[in-house]
Amino acid sequence: MTSTIKTSSTTAPFLKYVAQDLLTKVGNDFSRTVIVFPNKRAGLFFNEHIMEGADKPVWAPRYITISELFRSLSPLKTADPIETVCRLYNIYIELTGSRESLDFFYGWGEKLLADFDDVDKNMAEVDALFRNLNDIKQLDTLDFISSEQEKVLQEFFRDFSPNENSRIRESFLALWNRMHDIYDRLNEELAAEGKAYEGALYRKVTESLEAGTCSLKETTERYVFVGFNVLDKVEERLFQFLQKAGKALFYWDYDVFYAGENTNFEAGTFLRSNLQKFPNELPEKYFDNLRKDKDIEFVSSGTESAQARLVAPWLEEHLTSNEKRTAIVLCNETLLQPVLHSLPENVKELNVTKGFPLTHTPAFAAVERFFETHDNETGTTPLDLLETLNEELRQAARSVSHRGEKTVGDELLRQLYVESYFQTYTILNRFHNLVESGFLRVTLTTLRRLLHQVLRQASIPFHGEPAMGLQIMGVLETRNLDFENILMLSVNEGNLPQKINDVSFIPYNLRREFGLTTARHKTAVYAYYFYRLLQRARHIRMVYGNTAENMNKGEMSRFMTQLLVETDLPIRHYGLATRSNLPATGQRVIPKPDNLPEVLKNLSPSAINTYLNCPVQFYFQRVAFLDEPKAPTDIIEPNTFGTLFHKAAELLYQEKILEKNRLITPDMLQVFLDKGGEALLLQYVRRAFEACEVSPDLIVEEVLKNYLLQLLRYDSNLGNFEIVATELPVKHTLQVESQGKTVDITLKGTIDRLDAVDLEGLRRLRVVDYKTGGKPESPKDLEHLFTPAEYRPKYALQTFIYSLILSKSEQKPITPALFFVHKAAGEDYDPYLRMGTGNKKELVLRFQDHAEEFEERLRQLLEEILNPEIPFVETPVKKNCKNCKFLNLCKR
Repeated sequence: MTSTIKTSSTTAPFLKYVAQDLLTKVGNDFSRTVIVFPNKRAGLFFNEHIMEGADKPVWAPRYITISELFRSLSPLKTADPIETVCRLYNIYIELTGSRESLDFFYGWGEKLLADFDDVDKNMAEVDALFRNLNDIKQLDTLDFISSEQEKVLQEFFRDFSPNENSRIRESFLALWNRMHDIYDRLNEELAAEGKAYEGALYRKVTESLEAGTCSLKETTERYVFVGFNVLDKVEERLFQFLQKAGKALFYWDYDVFYAGENTNFEAGTFLRSNLQKFPNELPEKYFDNLRKDKDIEFVSSGTESAQARLVAPWLEEHLTSNEKRTAIVLCNETLLQPVLHSLPENVKELNVTKGFPLTHTPAFAAVERFFETHDNETGTTPLDLLETLNEELRQAARSVSHRGEKTVGDELLRQLYVESYFQTYTILNRFHNLVESGFLRVTLTTLRRLLHQVLRQASIPFHGEPAMGLQIMGVLETRNLDFENILMLSVNEGNLPQKINDVSFIPYNLRREFGLTTARHKTAVYAYYFYRLLQRARHIRMVYGNTAENMNKGEMSRFMTQLLVETDLPIRHYGLATRSNLPATGQRVIPKPDNLPEVLKNLSPSAINTYLNCPVQFYFQRVAFLDEPKAPTDIIEPNTFGTLFHKAAELLYQEKILEKNRLITPDMLQVFLDKGGEALLLQYVRRAFEACEVSPDLIVEEVLKNYLLQLLRYDSNLGNFEIVATELPVKHTLQVESQGKTVDITLKGTIDRLDAVDLEGLRRLRVVDYKTGGKPESPKDLEHLFTPAEYRPKYALQTFIYSLILSKSEQKPITPALFFVHKAAGEDYDPYLRMGTGNKKELVLRFQDHAEEFEERLRQLLEEILNPEIPFVETPVKKNCKNCKFLNLCKR
């Protein structure tokens, strides 16, 4: 049965063309039709086009995603990813004998699971890929791999020869030679419980269909695939199976500019192949729009906050009468909150579809505060902690749920926050079930670290339902949708395409030859999203940051440059003026809130240093809980560099501690100082990158390796010494006066290293604080530590606070030490603090001699911080403002 199709211009949305064509071919009865989209959102828009194009009532089709299609054809359930990584950890520990804790392994486990998922979705030959490297000599006899694969494998195996006496190679070989076993064991355990991770489920479905052991549902006459681009091998083979069975129709969205037969643009890499294998149901005449009727503006901006302020005036001019034909596309997800706050009153309806980082929500802040308040409580079990935390989150969520908002943007933000509590609660509940069932057995410390790591990586899948109102979305969410007017924000290199973190246990050459996903593959996918979004739009404004702020690199996306160079489109350039350089109207003063003692129950040495640097900065950080702008993803900032060094040193000494029950001898360190020792140190450096979730950087690796060498050279001259602890959490509660009441303030922090050395005839406990920047300090006296000044000895203050905390439970002489790694190469270098002036500087070898006076001065400072009559006032030391993360907010 056919229906009359309403005519439309050749610039109609892609989904409208598809709806019209299907009405012609299928008629009004879609009861036996399943329409498959890459994501759910397209179905909402498609349904409207079906209704618009029909001349009588329609029996609607069933809309599903490709993931739902695979799941509907499998008896297996998709395994929970958190549970799967924990299961993978148990298998890894059993098969390798490794001793890593779960929180240390978790990031590795996610990457290992992603590798397995990729292997299965691309149906790689597992036996060939994970072949035991010790069997390299047998490669010549293998007939189940191609000559190309064999060549790459031989090159790779030669690089990791088992005959080399390298611990790095040995460690890699130990894991690689167990990869097949781990893969098999994981799949076997999951299958025994009727589960599979996504890639394994897809692979089993495809193989079962081809083998005839799985059949399609008889109630479905045809499957219509709409708007796909890159296909994994499982998807391609599913398409081929359905095509051969005469049950598939394919609708591809593209433009001849980048996907025509004689083009080689990366945006069309996959479309050109797909169009040949699975011909499009629509004629090519609908797909020549990119170079027609475009009004394109490129706008540079100094800050991302200025980009958000641009939203209102742009919408005043460009918001379409049918609001859903206008879209704001965020290339940087963190812009969602300022954009929602910036919406003008003429926006009546709003729809947000965007993944949003959990770390930018009050739910995550609530968890962080909970951990600070309930740190190391005696008698608390993992289940106790999870149940108490969940109850606090439920109470916080109720207060947000019942809060009324005035604007449509603020109401969406309220819903986002409610969703953040639900998402956090869901994650915590997964861990609760794992612990309660006995499947997950962890210490309280490991559980805290693990929760922190998982929550930091979580994203809120915030999806709007109705296809109405102004659309705010990320780049991935724009697939299949067309808009008349588009405002794209933060269109910077590093945001679009996103910086590819290609960390994998499978080397690049093997990934390429076995048909797995590569970085080039991912970049081509983003190129397609970019060009497809533009091809039918009329007005497009792209805003990019021209300075390195937040995630911006300070340069426009490569795709914007391609538009300039490779098209004749008329593009206008503008610069966005900001008021950030206007002088301040006066000294910034912020009154202290009434609940300050409650907010500041816990303080770290770095927080105290922040107050002494600038009370206003302290307010932004510790009272208002404002997020500091993040550094560009390709820049490793000094604090991140220091974190990497700390982690590498911790990993190294943790292993040495286990060798001789904390005793360290020069012989134990000499192996790192001899020839070949640098390769061993690189192992710890790379593990530090993994543990800190920082993208590898060869230059930084080399610097860190040399810093470790300097540390070990110095330590090898200490004679025999004892490592008491590394990264040791410590805390102590001080009672201070505030408004006539006694208030408890808990000082807490982490000592980089606590060791016991022989120094001037006594066995002393050293509180060692590693520093990878700055210069040695020599305080004049204790007052100097607490007096705001351009060159205040802030590092010494931090080490003294650690020493004070330790002195409450330790009788041995405590010696504070600042180990400036980059200065340690000098022959006469020593890390010990001296206090005094001129020739009267004395070594601080026994902190207890200064503890009483230091504690009193610290208590006075804390009472000042809590005193409501002393507001937070910006620092008089202007040099402290130079690198302040809140400079744009303060506008000093």
